[in-house]
Amino acid sequence: MFAMQKQLFRDSSQRLLGGVCAGLGHYWGVSRALIRIAFLISIFFFGISIPLYIISWALIPKARSVNEKARMKGGFDTSKTVNKTNKSVRKNKKEGPLNFTWLSKLINALSVLVGGFIILFSIGLAFGSPLFLELFWEIKLNAINIYFNPIINLLERPEVIGFKGLVELLVVLLPGIILVLKGSGIKRKSYSNKLIGVWIVCLLISYCFL
Repeated sequence: MFAMQKQLFRDSSQRLLGGVCAGLGHYWGVSRALIRIAFLISIFFFGISIPLYIISWALIPKARSVNEKARMKGGFDTSKTVNKTNKSVRKNKKEGPLNFTWLSKLINALSVLVGGFIILFSIGLAFGSPLFLELFWEIKLNAINIYFNPIINLLERPEVIGFKGLVELLVVLLPGIILVLKGSGIKRKSYSNKLIGVWIVCLLISYCFL
């Protein structure tokens, strides 16, 4: 037996709707419950997760065969011979529509880009950088303004940081760090999984108690 290359599929066996969150959980090595919570939260605060989920449902194939389910979970090949499995993989590549490795790479690249943008923008606003402040005021999207507004000039006013300021900074900054870690494939010691838990706790504290 040998390890199979992990590939993005929808997991219909653990689905609530289309199996998108379960499939992303397998691919990123994250609990599907955390993915679902992130989708649910983004519905109320950003609204982008609904069309994103529909597009993902349409583009990501469902794991049907035993080999597809094994590739989805990054398991081991249980076929009798290596040559038989290699032929099957080559056949899938030739068929084209069944192979969505390009989509996985695109998602990872977008995760790194979006995460890097969030990190740079957050740090720039927190330090009161004129360049980032000017960009912030030029942005017309209310969702983005509301998201970044709590940390403007935060680190230039140490007397108001305190616990509330620290929580607000983590709420804004952690998603960028998590996206970069996930998109770049850094999964050792489950750093990104732990950060997701910290972000959810900070989010709940910020919106429920502060």
